Amino acid sequence: MQTHIRFSSWFRSLVSSLFASHSATTSRRRLRRFSDSESLEARTLLTASYSASGSEFIIDLNSAGDLEISSTGTSYLFTLKNGSAGTNTWTGTGTASVSGANLTANAASLAAYDTFTIRRSANFPRVQFLNSTGNYTDNFNLSMSNGSLDRSGCITFNGTSTFANSSSLRILTDYQVAMLADSTLTMTNGNLDMSINMQATPSVMELSGLMVNSNATIQTNGTGQTTIEARGGNGVSSTIQNVYNNKGVAVINGGKIIGGTTGSLSITGYSYNNLTFTATNKSDGQGVFVYSNVTANGMSTITSRGANVVVTGYGANDITAN
Repeated sequence: MQTHIRFSSWFRSLVSSLFASHSATTSRRRLRRFSDSESLEARTLLTASYSASGSEFIIDLNSAGDLEISSTGTSYLFTLKNGSAGTNTWTGTGTASVSGANLTANAASLAAYDTFTIRRSANFPRVQFLNSTGNYTDNFNLSMSNGSLDRSGCITFNGTSTFANSSSLRILTDYQVAMLADSTLTMTNGNLDMSINMQATPSVMELSGLMVNSNATIQTNGTGQTTIEARGGNGVSSTIQNVYNNKGVAVINGGKIIGGTTGSLSITGYSYNNLTFTATNKSDGQGVFVYSNVTANGMSTITSRGANVVVTGYGANDITAN
């Protein structure tokens, strides 16, 4: 059986009026929400969340800004900085204490966890290891690469960072790792693995993948293995602004990479891959670049304390090692 409903003219007018009013209100709301979102984007707050999975403590960086890390030997300090409007906040659960922008992994945290993982879920967070008065005694994994995002910020080392015993450090990033002037990253019996800008599409940057500059040192004192694979930026112009840029691995001005006592130190560097560079500029595109101003900084070196040393460099736009 079919039922036919007839709408009188006054009812149709009422419905039409309601829809017209709703449309205007919705348009105003949409405009207001768009304006609000613009202002919120301009004052984005630096936020991070933390959680635990078994013996792993996980930090997720949810917006742009800086995360500073240091160790006293009995605790690790994670500090959020440079969030817009000076606001930096932590949220999450796990064995740790939070006070404002500071998250402290205290003695109870170090007893509960043996691995600290730092990940990003937003563009342009930066991670900096500050000068530490004590050693890191746990494994650290930094996963700062995500193909669905544009790129992440630099990972830098400033001062002394020592990973004792068999503690390992693994870095995966689609941007640069920089050892700042006079900084030292020391491994003992744990492995150091760096994969820098090695995703399918290189990041557009006028930077070397790994920069070890001005008497900075990456070294292993014990049996830990060192594996470094890095690519220089894909370039943002037709000229190179600095002869130290766009290398895969740049060890310059007294910088040093020193392997351990056994096993191997393996370094593979790829220069930029940008066909717009001229033949003259390509001569500056080394995969692995070791340079010294001996008078000012002393010798730049890649060596070991007994481990085999394997260094492979791919020049600008090259697919074969040179």
